[in-house]
Amino acid sequence: MTDHGTRASYNRGCRCDECRKAMNAYMREYQARRRRKAADPEFGAIRELVDLLDGLDEPIRQRVLRYVNDRYRP
Repeated sequence: MTDHGTRASYNRGCRCDECRKAMNAYMREYQARRRRKAADPEFGAIRELVDLLDGLDEPIRQRVLRYVNDRYRP
């Protein structure tokens, strides 16, 4: 088993204070990233475009999604 105080240990079921703090820190960072993305008007426009592309062939849709993910990965 991994050391305590890690997300991996938390995900394996450990709920000690150290592991809970590690998970809480990760979730705070994750949620902050999501808020930054949501506040970015360009990202919102791209997300709408991706939703519109839903009817296209899967390979084309995957290329667009890959572009969006690469462009907005923190």
